[in-house]
Amino acid sequence: MRKSDKYAKLFGASKLDRLLVATMEEWDDAKHRKLSDEEIGYVNSIDIRECPYEGCGSTMVKWDGVSKRNGVQRYRCKSCGRSFTPLTSTPVQKRM
Repeated sequence: MRKSDKYAKLFGASKLDRLLVATMEEWDDAKHRKLSDEEIGYVNSIDIRECPYEGCGSTMVKWDGVSKRNGVQRYRCKSCGRSFTPLTSTPVQKRM
């Protein structure tokens, strides 16, 4: 379902409703912008050597595919079983 369809169901189809839908889509796109190819390349080039989760820190990590949402590589810790990206537990984690 497209965002515009989701918002249209909430607000209807009048001019004001279409304006609200367009504004909400614009806000949503700004908040959740897509990463550029350059950003994805940089994040994927980060060398992963240990689990970033507090209390684990195991060096037994394996590559676990690529995120379908943004193309960033995912890893899984063999010790604690949790998955993560190169930016997990960093100040910019929420940006992805």
